[in-house]
Amino acid sequence: ATDCPCIQALLEANGGKDKMVGYLSTPEGESVKVNFEKLLQNETTKRLLVEKESKALRETVETLKAARDALVTAGKSHVDRESEWQEAIAKWQEANGKLSEDVLKFENECTKLRNINDALTNEIEV
Repeated sequence: ATDCPCIQALLEANGGKDKMVGYLSTPEGESVKVNFEKLLQNETTKRLLVEKESKALRETVETLKAARDALVTAGKSHVDRESEWQEAIAKWQEANGKLSEDVLKFENECTKLRNINDALTNEIEV
């Protein structure tokens, strides 16, 4: 009996295990005994392993695609937030510039008022 139903069917259709052994000629003309049952089992085992590996690789590819998509989404979100931050910084800098101008105007106005106050004080004292 064999692990693979297809090989078992071949054995039964061809007269059993003993009929699955034959001889093949090499390029040098020598005869080589070949157990086709074992050969089929080996090839079937290889095929099953390749199928399992392919399935695992497909699953890995899908996992990697999902991870890539998550990273792209996170990157876009980061870029959007960074853009918002840059806009907020620009507005803050503009407001800071206006406040600095206002402070300078008030300082100039205070200086003028001090000068006027000093002049009035001098007039009263004289």
